[in-house]
Amino acid sequence: MAAPAKQKYVNELLENELLEGIYLVRSRNLRTARNGSLYLQLELADRTGAIKAMYWNASQALADQIGPDGFVRIKGKTEQYQGNVQLVITSIFPADESEVNPDDFVPRTRFDVEELWGRFQGLVSSLKDQDLVRVMTAFVEDKDLVDKFRQAPAAVSNHHACVGGLLEHTVSVMELADWLGGRYQILDRDMLMVGAAFHDIGKTEELAFGAAFRYTDSGMLVGHLAQGMLILERLAARIGGFPAERLDLIRHMILSHHGSHEFGAPTLPVTAEAIALNLLDNIDAKMEGFRLAVERDQSADAWTASYERMFNQRRIFKGKAAQ
Repeated sequence: MAAPAKQKYVNELLENELLEGIYLVRSRNLRTARNGSLYLQLELADRTGAIKAMYWNASQALADQIGPDGFVRIKGKTEQYQGNVQLVITSIFPADESEVNPDDFVPRTRFDVEELWGRFQGLVSSLKDQDLVRVMTAFVEDKDLVDKFRQAPAAVSNHHACVGGLLEHTVSVMELADWLGGRYQILDRDMLMVGAAFHDIGKTEELAFGAAFRYTDSGMLVGHLAQGMLILERLAARIGGFPAERLDLIRHMILSHHGSHEFGAPTLPVTAEAIALNLLDNIDAKMEGFRLAVERDQSADAWTASYERMFNQRRIFKGKAAQ
């Protein structure tokens, strides 16, 4: 006799499990099968991750009731497909918001936010350059900005896509900058630290963070690089008298930290600090992306079952201990 279906978090799902429960709709597409029937292709999520799902014999009317960022109550069974667990849905209905516990759907940083904020403030207090101290003091004293900064994710997916993720990522990059700035005399350590603090601050405007993470209209139209520069401009104007050349150096780090035009940088890094920031940002993002890929992989093999988009569609090596 089959075990009764039950609500489970996405990261707990194994092959050939019956389940039922409420999940967030990350994406929904209505498609036509070869026989002409309609089916729904979905990505469902909770705070632990996301899973691909299929619902056969769908209709346009049903698709119209189920939109991205909405919640659905489903029944279904998991199966193995191309090395990953996916869900075949047998029953799906929109869920009433009164049934939803937000804590089940909002991923949070694994670190204590107060502890992260203390580390951030400690790094700021270590600055010696008084111009940079002034602009960072304006940052720390901007309550609305700090509230957003402490809550915002660093991304919608891939790395640090959680409440507090932006703060976690920024502190990590600043700590790497602190170390690197003391290692190479060619680097202006304080300038690199401030660039690390500001590099993703525009994500406080680019991303909306409720039950689901999504791009704001401003984020889609302007993007976090330009938004970050606007936030810097506002803080520099507030304190007054900030040296124009130094402002340009911080602007350059914000605008170039993606490293190449291919990845959205309007200008390429040409200062030692900008080159270092691009590398440190990439290190932290990739290491967290690697950790998450290993954590969510359910295969018994030493290699991930899925081909990871963040690593150019490669399977990655989890190590012999994973076997």
